[in-house]
Amino acid sequence: MRKTLITVFTLLLLGLNTSAQDIISGASIWNNDIALGDEVEIEFNVNYLTDDDSYSVDFDIDYDFMEITIIVDYSYDEDGDKTDDYESEDISIMPLLEGQYDVTIICDVAFESSLDEEVDLDYISVDPPEDDDCDASFVPTISDFCPWSGEEVCACNGKNYDNECEAYFEEEHGLYYHFTCGDYVDENSVIFKCGHFDLDIDNTFVTYDCSNSDFDGDELYLEYEHSGDSLLIEFDASDSDIRLFLMDIDGGDLDCIEISNNSELQIDNLPSGTYYIIADSDNYGGSIDICDVSSNKNLTKPAKITIYPNPIHSDFFIYSDAKIKNISIKNTIGKKLFNEKYSDNNVKIVEKIPSGIYFITVDTENSTSTKKIIVD
Repeated sequence: MRKTLITVFTLLLLGLNTSAQDIISGASIWNNDIALGDEVEIEFNVNYLTDDDSYSVDFDIDYDFMEITIIVDYSYDEDGDKTDDYESEDISIMPLLEGQYDVTIICDVAFESSLDEEVDLDYISVDPPEDDDCDASFVPTISDFCPWSGEEVCACNGKNYDNECEAYFEEEHGLYYHFTCGDYVDENSVIFKCGHFDLDIDNTFVTYDCSNSDFDGDELYLEYEHSGDSLLIEFDASDSDIRLFLMDIDGGDLDCIEISNNSELQIDNLPSGTYYIIADSDNYGGSIDICDVSSNKNLTKPAKITIYPNPIHSDFFIYSDAKIKNISIKNTIGKKLFNEKYSDNNVKIVEKIPSGIYFITVDTENSTSTKKIIVD
């Protein structure tokens, strides 16, 4: 259960209380149906029983049972003079996660339990965003409640949070995964080599801590083993806005070391070790021809890969004009379903794969290519 601070606007009104015993009245919810990230307002009146009474208001959100409870702690002075005065409360609650919440107002009268009241209001429905991508305010994928103590989750800024709620309360946007950002990149990366690559991983990361710009396009992840001092990688991209980000993984977070211009990534005095290069853009799709100049490698012509049939109904074939070394298949969240080594130009895949959309990566002797396949 998470207790959230509230904003309460109080207005003293006189002479309108119709029942001395009815402490809570006029309760209503202004907007029952809201979208993620929107604010909900709840209004009600607190009617004084005597002119010496006082009260305070707070609320709890229980994400396990999807309940909002507004608590009015009321102090009653039986020696005070009866009054018809009341105060109106306008409570703004934000944020709420996706789902339907029951709303209850509980008036707890100190030392006078016979005066306690409970008022059930209508529900509040919080709808998901229309688009499940990094532009969305919040897309829960772990559970329907919060908090949740388990694996870390990765947000679109490349950082990890203890759970989806922590990310949401920090106002970080986007998709959330059951693993760290570092695990996600490592699982979906291919070994760096000179060649032609398609940016075909759906938009996952938008902001990088080495850039002030947002990158909302598809991506490519390369695992890079560096030895020596300086690094210089030249590339030719299909779109001028594609950039290479040299990343280090620190505790599962993605730390950006350097960003390229539109043709090369260069950094001096880079310690030897394992790094990751993310190619990202502000558009869907795109491709890149890449070469590690610092290692004196030359750009080679990428292999021509053909997958037949596609869409796939059962068995399918992969043809290449270069010898195939390895084939792997991953689903849309990066889980590897198939991984086999080969030494042939033509390969028949007889693996039974459930219906859906997948990404197949073909490593040849001179290039790596990733293509989307559909299994009916």
